[in-house]
Amino acid sequence: MAAPGLPLPELWDHIIGFIPPAPSLTPTLKHLALVCRTFAPAAQRSLFRSISIEDGQKIEYERIRLVVDRSAITGAVVAGYLAKLLASSPHLLPFIRELKVESKHAECYHILSKIPWAHLRSLHFKSIFCIPSAAGSAVEALVSMASLRRLEISVYGGTLPDTQTAEWMQCILLSCSPHVEFLMLEGVYIDTAELSQGTTEHTVSRCRPRLRELSLTNCKGISGLLLHAFDFTASSLRMIQCSGAYDPDIVPFMRQIGSCVEHLVVSSLDSELEQLDLAVMFPSLTTISAPTPPGAGSTSPKAYL
Repeated sequence: MAAPGLPLPELWDHIIGFIPPAPSLTPTLKHLALVCRTFAPAAQRSLFRSISIEDGQKIEYERIRLVVDRSAITGAVVAGYLAKLLASSPHLLPFIRELKVESKHAECYHILSKIPWAHLRSLHFKSIFCIPSAAGSAVEALVSMASLRRLEISVYGGTLPDTQTAEWMQCILLSCSPHVEFLMLEGVYIDTAELSQGTTEHTVSRCRPRLRELSLTNCKGISGLLLHAFDFTASSLRMIQCSGAYDPDIVPFMRQIGSCVEHLVVSSLDSELEQLDLAVMFPSLTTISAPTPPGAGSTSPKAYL
Protein backbone atom coordinates (compact mmCIF):
# COMPACT_ATOMS: atom_id res chain seq x y z
CA MET A 1 0.00 0.00 0.00
CA ALA A 2 1.06 3.52 -0.67
CA ALA A 3 1.97 5.59 2.37
CA PRO A 4 -0.83 7.95 3.38
CA GLY A 5 -0.25 11.56 2.45
CA LEU A 6 0.12 14.50 4.80
CA PRO A 7 -3.07 16.12 6.11
CA LEU A 8 -4.42 19.15 4.31
CA PRO A 9 -2.35 22.38 4.64
CA GLU A 10 -5.28 24.04 6.42
CA LEU A 11 -5.12 21.39 9.13
CA TRP A 12 -1.38 21.90 9.63
CA ASP A 13 -1.98 25.66 9.86
CA HIS A 14 -4.49 24.96 12.62
CA ILE A 15 -2.17 22.57 14.49
CA ILE A 16 0.90 24.85 14.31
CA GLY A 17 -1.28 27.79 15.30
CA PHE A 18 -1.65 26.23 18.76
CA ILE A 19 2.07 26.78 19.42
CA PRO A 20 2.32 30.08 21.35
CA PRO A 21 4.96 32.57 20.10
CA ALA A 22 6.87 32.38 23.41
CA PRO A 23 10.67 32.90 23.42
CA SER A 24 11.19 29.36 24.71
CA LEU A 25 9.32 27.96 21.70
CA THR A 26 10.98 30.17 19.08
CA PRO A 27 13.49 27.41 18.11
CA THR A 28 10.59 25.00 17.58
CA LEU A 29 8.84 27.42 15.23
CA LYS A 30 12.09 28.07 13.35
CA HIS A 31 12.61 24.35 12.82
CA LEU A 32 9.03 23.90 11.64
CA ALA A 33 9.47 26.73 9.14
CA LEU A 34 12.39 24.80 7.59
CA VAL A 35 10.72 21.38 7.44
CA CYS A 36 8.69 21.91 4.27
CA ARG A 37 6.67 24.47 2.34
CA THR A 38 3.47 23.27 3.99
CA PHE A 39 4.71 24.17 7.47
CA ALA A 40 6.48 27.42 6.60
CA PRO A 41 3.54 29.89 6.38
CA ALA A 42 1.96 28.89 9.71
CA ALA A 43 5.32 28.87 11.54
CA GLN A 44 6.37 32.21 10.06
CA ARG A 45 3.00 33.71 10.96
CA SER A 46 3.71 33.00 14.64
CA LEU A 47 7.39 33.99 14.46
CA PHE A 48 6.73 37.38 12.88
CA ARG A 49 3.41 38.24 14.54
CA SER A 50 5.09 40.53 17.10
CA ILE A 51 8.30 42.47 16.39
CA SER A 52 10.26 44.29 19.10
CA ILE A 53 12.99 46.81 18.23
CA GLU A 54 15.22 48.19 20.99
CA ASP A 55 18.66 49.64 21.47
CA GLY A 56 21.23 47.09 22.63
CA GLN A 57 19.12 44.22 21.34
CA LYS A 58 20.63 40.74 21.26
CA ILE A 59 21.10 39.33 17.78
CA GLU A 60 21.50 35.58 17.35
CA TYR A 61 24.04 34.11 14.98
CA GLU A 62 23.25 30.42 14.55
CA ARG A 63 26.25 28.06 14.17
CA ILE A 64 28.63 31.04 14.48
CA ARG A 65 30.27 32.15 17.71
CA LEU A 66 30.98 35.87 17.64
CA VAL A 67 31.63 38.41 20.37
CA VAL A 68 29.21 41.24 19.66
CA ASP A 69 29.16 44.59 21.44
CA ARG A 70 25.44 44.93 22.22
CA SER A 71 25.79 48.71 22.67
CA ALA A 72 26.58 48.91 18.94
CA ILE A 73 23.30 47.18 18.03
CA THR A 74 21.07 50.25 17.97
CA GLY A 75 17.40 50.34 17.11
CA ALA A 76 18.36 51.85 13.74
CA VAL A 77 20.56 48.83 12.98
CA VAL A 78 17.79 46.37 13.88
CA ALA A 79 15.22 48.38 11.90
CA GLY A 80 17.58 48.33 8.92
CA TYR A 81 17.90 44.53 9.13
CA LEU A 82 14.12 44.23 9.31
CA ALA A 83 13.57 46.54 6.32
CA LYS A 84 16.04 44.54 4.20
CA LEU A 85 14.42 41.25 5.22
CA LEU A 86 10.94 42.47 4.31
CA ALA A 87 12.20 43.87 1.00
CA SER A 88 13.68 40.49 0.05
CA SER A 89 10.78 38.46 1.52
CA PRO A 90 7.63 40.61 1.14
CA HIS A 91 5.38 37.64 1.95
CA LEU A 92 6.39 38.10 5.63
CA LEU A 93 4.94 41.62 5.88
CA PRO A 94 1.26 40.59 6.33
CA PHE A 95 2.28 38.35 9.24
CA ILE A 96 3.49 41.31 11.35
CA ARG A 97 0.57 42.57 13.44
CA GLU A 98 2.32 44.10 16.46
CA LEU A 99 5.33 46.45 16.59
CA LYS A 100 7.11 47.54 19.80
CA VAL A 101 9.75 50.27 19.61
CA GLU A 102 12.16 51.73 22.16
CA SER A 103 15.08 53.61 20.62
CA LYS A 104 16.84 56.95 21.06
CA HIS A 105 17.95 57.02 17.41
CA ALA A 106 15.81 59.03 14.99
CA GLU A 107 16.93 56.90 12.04
CA CYS A 108 15.17 53.90 13.59
CA TYR A 109 11.78 55.61 13.33
CA HIS A 110 12.46 56.98 9.83
CA ILE A 111 13.32 53.48 8.58
CA LEU A 112 10.20 51.98 10.16
CA SER A 113 7.95 54.73 8.76
CA LYS A 114 8.98 53.81 5.20
CA ILE A 115 7.91 50.17 5.53
CA PRO A 116 4.43 49.62 3.98
CA TRP A 117 2.63 48.38 7.12
CA ALA A 118 -0.65 47.48 5.45
CA HIS A 119 -1.52 44.83 8.07
CA LEU A 120 -0.04 46.27 11.27
CA ARG A 121 -2.70 46.43 14.00
CA SER A 122 -0.82 47.31 17.21
CA LEU A 123 1.92 49.89 17.88
CA HIS A 124 3.66 50.29 21.24
CA PHE A 125 6.12 53.08 22.07
CA LYS A 126 7.78 51.55 25.12
CA SER A 127 9.30 54.85 26.30
CA ILE A 128 8.57 58.19 24.66
CA PHE A 129 11.29 59.75 26.84
CA CYS A 130 13.96 58.38 24.54
CA ILE A 131 12.42 59.44 21.20
CA PRO A 132 14.50 62.30 19.68
CA SER A 133 12.74 65.37 18.31
CA ALA A 134 14.20 64.67 14.85
CA ALA A 135 11.90 61.63 14.63
CA GLY A 136 8.73 63.74 14.76
CA SER A 137 7.57 63.28 11.17
CA ALA A 138 8.34 59.55 11.24
CA VAL A 139 6.40 59.03 14.48
CA GLU A 140 3.42 60.91 13.05
CA ALA A 141 3.51 58.67 9.97
CA LEU A 142 3.56 55.52 12.13
CA VAL A 143 0.63 56.48 14.38
CA SER A 144 -1.50 57.67 11.45
CA MET A 145 -1.48 54.32 9.60
CA ALA A 146 -4.94 53.32 8.41
CA SER A 147 -4.46 49.71 9.54
CA LEU A 148 -3.73 50.68 13.17
CA ARG A 149 -6.31 49.60 15.74
CA ARG A 150 -4.33 49.54 18.99
CA LEU A 151 -1.92 52.19 20.34
CA GLU A 152 0.11 51.81 23.55
CA ILE A 153 2.34 54.53 25.01
CA SER A 154 4.54 54.03 28.05
CA VAL A 155 6.74 56.47 29.94
CA TYR A 156 9.46 54.89 32.05
CA GLY A 157 12.14 56.63 34.08
CA GLY A 158 10.27 59.74 35.21
CA THR A 159 7.35 60.79 37.40
CA LEU A 160 7.43 64.60 37.22
CA PRO A 161 5.71 66.76 34.59
CA ASP A 162 8.07 67.04 31.64
CA THR A 163 7.90 69.39 28.64
CA GLN A 164 9.17 66.71 26.27
CA THR A 165 6.51 64.26 27.47
CA ALA A 166 3.76 66.82 26.86
CA GLU A 167 5.06 67.62 23.38
CA TRP A 168 5.32 63.98 22.37
CA MET A 169 1.90 63.08 23.77
CA GLN A 170 0.35 65.98 21.89
CA CYS A 171 2.18 65.02 18.67
CA ILE A 172 1.19 61.34 18.90
CA LEU A 173 -2.42 61.66 20.01
CA LEU A 174 -3.29 64.49 17.62
CA SER A 175 -1.81 62.51 14.71
CA CYS A 176 -3.48 59.27 15.73
CA SER A 177 -5.22 57.22 13.05
CA PRO A 178 -9.02 57.66 13.08
CA HIS A 179 -9.28 53.86 13.07
CA VAL A 180 -7.62 53.35 16.49
CA GLU A 181 -10.05 51.63 18.88
CA PHE A 182 -7.85 50.80 21.89
CA LEU A 183 -5.56 53.27 23.69
CA MET A 184 -3.27 52.44 26.59
CA LEU A 185 -1.29 55.12 28.46
CA GLU A 186 1.13 54.16 31.22
CA GLY A 187 3.12 56.51 33.45
CA VAL A 188 2.15 59.66 31.52
CA TYR A 189 2.33 62.86 33.61
CA ILE A 190 1.46 66.13 31.87
CA ASP A 191 1.26 69.72 33.03
CA THR A 192 -1.54 71.29 30.97
CA ALA A 193 0.41 74.56 30.87
CA GLU A 194 3.00 72.79 28.72
CA LEU A 195 0.54 71.91 25.95
CA SER A 196 0.58 73.91 22.73
CA GLN A 197 -2.09 76.58 22.29
CA GLY A 198 -2.94 75.13 18.87
CA THR A 199 -4.35 71.88 20.23
CA THR A 200 -8.01 72.73 19.63
CA GLU A 201 -7.43 74.14 16.13
CA HIS A 202 -5.45 71.04 15.17
CA THR A 203 -8.30 68.67 15.98
CA VAL A 204 -11.04 70.64 14.24
CA SER A 205 -9.68 69.89 10.75
CA ARG A 206 -9.36 66.11 11.11
CA CYS A 207 -11.45 63.03 11.79
CA ARG A 208 -10.91 62.12 15.43
CA PRO A 209 -10.77 58.45 16.52
CA ARG A 210 -13.69 56.93 18.44
CA LEU A 211 -12.22 54.65 21.07
CA ARG A 212 -13.82 51.41 22.21
CA GLU A 213 -11.42 50.80 25.10
CA LEU A 214 -9.26 53.16 27.18
CA SER A 215 -6.62 52.07 29.71
CA LEU A 216 -4.90 54.59 32.03
CA THR A 217 -2.22 53.45 34.46
CA ASN A 218 -0.29 55.89 36.68
CA CYS A 219 -1.37 58.83 34.54
CA LYS A 220 -2.00 62.43 35.51
CA GLY A 221 -3.10 65.57 33.65
CA ILE A 222 -4.06 63.85 30.40
CA SER A 223 -7.86 64.34 30.50
CA GLY A 224 -7.89 67.60 28.54
CA LEU A 225 -5.65 66.27 25.79
CA LEU A 226 -7.72 63.11 25.44
CA LEU A 227 -10.90 65.17 25.00
CA HIS A 228 -9.21 67.20 22.25
CA ALA A 229 -7.65 64.20 20.50
CA PHE A 230 -10.57 61.73 20.52
CA ASP A 231 -14.27 61.87 19.78
CA PHE A 232 -16.17 60.79 22.89
CA THR A 233 -19.51 62.20 21.72
CA ALA A 234 -20.48 58.99 19.92
CA SER A 235 -21.57 55.92 21.87
CA SER A 236 -18.45 53.89 21.10
CA LEU A 237 -16.48 53.68 24.37
CA ARG A 238 -17.20 50.38 26.13
CA MET A 239 -14.33 49.83 28.59
CA ILE A 240 -12.26 52.04 30.89
CA GLN A 241 -9.34 50.87 32.97
CA CYS A 242 -8.03 53.26 35.60
CA SER A 243 -5.38 51.99 37.99
CA GLY A 244 -2.33 53.15 39.91
CA ALA A 245 -1.87 56.70 41.16
CA TYR A 246 -5.26 58.35 41.47
CA ASP A 247 -5.78 61.54 39.44
CA PRO A 248 -8.56 63.86 40.71
CA ASP A 249 -8.97 65.23 37.15
CA ILE A 250 -10.16 61.82 36.01
CA VAL A 251 -13.51 62.15 37.82
CA PRO A 252 -14.99 64.97 35.67
CA PHE A 253 -13.46 63.23 32.65
CA MET A 254 -15.28 59.99 33.46
CA ARG A 255 -18.54 61.84 34.08
CA GLN A 256 -18.26 63.35 30.61
CA ILE A 257 -17.46 60.17 28.68
CA GLY A 258 -18.88 57.35 30.82
CA SER A 259 -22.52 57.25 29.70
CA CYS A 260 -22.02 54.16 27.50
CA VAL A 261 -19.22 52.39 29.40
CA GLU A 262 -20.15 48.80 30.19
CA HIS A 263 -16.92 47.45 31.72
CA LEU A 264 -14.93 49.29 34.39
CA VAL A 265 -11.51 48.06 35.56
CA VAL A 266 -10.23 49.75 38.72
CA SER A 267 -7.37 49.10 41.14
CA SER A 268 -8.12 48.28 44.76
CA LEU A 269 -5.57 50.96 45.68
CA ASP A 270 -7.80 53.71 44.28
CA SER A 271 -9.87 54.05 47.45
CA GLU A 272 -11.16 57.46 46.31
CA LEU A 273 -13.38 55.69 43.79
CA GLU A 274 -15.29 54.10 46.65
CA GLN A 275 -16.72 57.51 47.48
CA LEU A 276 -18.16 58.01 44.00
CA ASP A 277 -21.61 57.02 42.78
CA LEU A 278 -20.56 54.75 39.93
CA ALA A 279 -24.17 54.02 39.01
CA VAL A 280 -24.66 57.69 38.15
CA MET A 281 -21.33 58.09 36.39
CA PHE A 282 -21.75 54.87 34.38
CA PRO A 283 -25.47 54.23 33.80
CA SER A 284 -24.69 51.41 31.32
CA LEU A 285 -22.19 49.65 33.61
CA THR A 286 -22.53 45.86 33.74
CA THR A 287 -19.20 44.63 35.18
CA ILE A 288 -16.45 45.90 37.50
CA SER A 289 -13.13 44.04 37.77
CA ALA A 290 -9.54 44.43 38.94
CA PRO A 291 -6.55 44.91 36.60
CA THR A 292 -4.91 41.78 35.22
CA PRO A 293 -1.71 40.91 37.16
CA PRO A 294 1.59 41.46 35.28
CA GLY A 295 2.48 38.51 33.09
CA ALA A 296 -1.08 37.19 33.01
CA GLY A 297 -1.97 38.89 29.75
CA SER A 298 -3.79 42.04 28.81
CA THR A 299 -7.14 43.05 30.30
CA SER A 300 -8.42 43.63 26.81
CA PRO A 301 -8.52 40.71 24.39
CA LYS A 302 -6.24 41.39 21.43
CA ALA A 303 -9.02 41.13 18.88
CA TYR A 304 -7.33 43.90 16.91
CA LEU A 305 -4.36 41.66 16.07
